[in-house]
Amino acid sequence: DEFKAALERARSGIEAVFDTDAPAVREALATLDRLAATPLAPALPELGTALNELRNLRTTRALSQPAHPPANVTEAKNGANP
Repeated sequence: DEFKAALERARSGIEAVFDTDAPAVREALATLDRLAATPLAPALPELGTALNELRNLRTTRALSQPAHPPANVTEAKNGANP
């Protein structure tokens, strides 16, 4: 994973150049450790109930629509003026 590799490069650079006993350096390394332990992919939401309700709503709306459009809509589409 690119992110973890970048964190490791940062850690190596800090350890090579800075005094690892210095409090600020220890804090920087601890921050890198926390970042490395953080999952990057968020947990996906559970859609089970919501998805079923959406499907039910779509079905209900589809069933409540008239099978044929009203006459004035058909006439307007054919170029007739009501």
